[in-house]
Amino acid sequence: MREVLLSVLLLILTCAFNQKLLARNSGVFTPTNSAIIAEQIDSLMQGYDYYKRFSGSVLVAHKDQVLYAKSFGYADAEKGELNQNSSVYGIGSLTKQFTAAAILKLAEEDKLSINDNLSGFFPGLGEETEKITIHHLLSMSSGINEDFSRSKTYDLSNVIFPEETPIGIQQLVYYFNELSLDFNPGTRFDYSNMNYILLAAIIEQVSGQTYQDYLNNTFWLPLQMHSTAFGQFNADKSLLSQPYLGLPNTNEAPPIWHDSWLVGAGGVFTSVYDLHQWFQALRNQNVLRVDINAKLFEKYTNSGKDHYGYGWDIATRNGSSYISHPGGTLGYVSEAGFYPDQELYVIVLSNHTHDLLEIGRSVRNISLLSDQIHQILFQKPFEILPTPTKDLTVLESGKFTVGGFPYHIEQKEDKISIVAIDGSPSILDLYYHQDLKEDSRRFKKAQRLAVAFGETDFKTVRRKSELLMKMLVSSKKLKGIWDEITGERGDFVSYNFYRVPDDISTNTYRVRLVYEKTEVGLRLNMKKRGRLRGMHIDQQFSFDGPETVDGKAIDSDLIFIDGFRYKYPDFKIERMDDQWMFRTLAGDFPMVGFKQ
Repeated sequence: MREVLLSVLLLILTCAFNQKLLARNSGVFTPTNSAIIAEQIDSLMQGYDYYKRFSGSVLVAHKDQVLYAKSFGYADAEKGELNQNSSVYGIGSLTKQFTAAAILKLAEEDKLSINDNLSGFFPGLGEETEKITIHHLLSMSSGINEDFSRSKTYDLSNVIFPEETPIGIQQLVYYFNELSLDFNPGTRFDYSNMNYILLAAIIEQVSGQTYQDYLNNTFWLPLQMHSTAFGQFNADKSLLSQPYLGLPNTNEAPPIWHDSWLVGAGGVFTSVYDLHQWFQALRNQNVLRVDINAKLFEKYTNSGKDHYGYGWDIATRNGSSYISHPGGTLGYVSEAGFYPDQELYVIVLSNHTHDLLEIGRSVRNISLLSDQIHQILFQKPFEILPTPTKDLTVLESGKFTVGGFPYHIEQKEDKISIVAIDGSPSILDLYYHQDLKEDSRRFKKAQRLAVAFGETDFKTVRRKSELLMKMLVSSKKLKGIWDEITGERGDFVSYNFYRVPDDISTNTYRVRLVYEKTEVGLRLNMKKRGRLRGMHIDQQFSFDGPETVDGKAIDSDLIFIDGFRYKYPDFKIERMDDQWMFRTLAGDFPMVGFKQ
């Protein structure tokens, strides 16, 4: 369960260590390079397709010109039908941009104001709704506690997931009876599906039409977006790409969710071509009046490193404004956006995800893929996955040690197997078994904190913490969270400090805590003088990797381990100056006794 909880937090390291290419004139988009751009994107996508990391459609366009459009994987695996560029996918939270546009259209027609209070539409939701405006819902700043398909804690048992049977919109709105607030509306950002469900209900109440009919009549039909609809039940069955779980190893049909449970927040189905049409219409201000259209893209709330507009993430990317949104639901993930100044559009829609409770991993995968496409467009270094050009035999079977642990390696047909033996950790977990040392006062204090956490000695943790951490420990919330995460851990056994690929800050230490029944990775953020400023679970940490790991010989000097299939980063075994090295993003390990 701990691994599931960590994966839900959406932070996992993937897609690294690959062949890096660099175009000229780095940092500038040049339309005349369209043929080169298409070739480079295709080389990127071929690697994703080879390792089954992507099933879906990709479209990249400049104005009306499609620079690249191609589809991969199966629309229907059972029938052997492939995805097409015209295929229709569920787009999850990308739906929110349509909801926001519909609300602004009603505002443009003076049928409502974005400053209207929620209580005027749904007085039965309680007195807190008098504080919430439509603007707060649009900008994710309402503070509403209740939600669907999302958890604000590690506990997933109370999450309200959609059901197979449909639900009426009034029943959905009043599902929780009265609403409560986590904070005063307008004071901060908190992403919530409930905000946009309420907006969909307002659209239906004010327009007198269903959500599907209003969007269809107002936007989709006028823009000839004939492949777009709300709900799988309304989608064109001849174009529908079936959703699958089990990325990348299996194609499993997901449980059935009726899209009525997330109306306004998710549930729209569309194609890459229709989204390109929609994005162009928004960018060219053909959807709403100019002054109203601009409201979609203002920076209303700080969402972290970016800002949130009305149904859009507003960011600066490659030195330019970039407007986008991700989406994730059962069997579907997506990321799509555009650069308004360059009139560049990037749309990635997929019909194959990890399991339900690991949907964040799938969103991250699509985000990493999209990042590489952006690198190509702006002629920056990008990475492609190495694929073998032919079957190779690069080594003999044998035993070797790496990082002080023994492994057995064997090549059979087109794969090379690396087996942990004699109690060794999975080779994928090797860098978590490092025992890093540092000769500093701060490190010694970090060691004492590691023991304190291991022994659940929160009095010591409190004594060695900064004020905010002291408050957290004193409130006893930390102990509750700790028990929830670690579960039945047994007695504390040992600890060691380790390094991972993205370690930049010298103020952060990562520590592996070993118990009788489990292991936990922590990130301890220390002040210069050694007091604890913050503690986080290390979402990258793992201790139960596979005993046998398979790799592929790329050439006579390189073996590539596809970490993605194991839910890990990628790894390499590479010959460097006549010495074989196991190469990780956290460092290189000589392979002693490796036979050539």
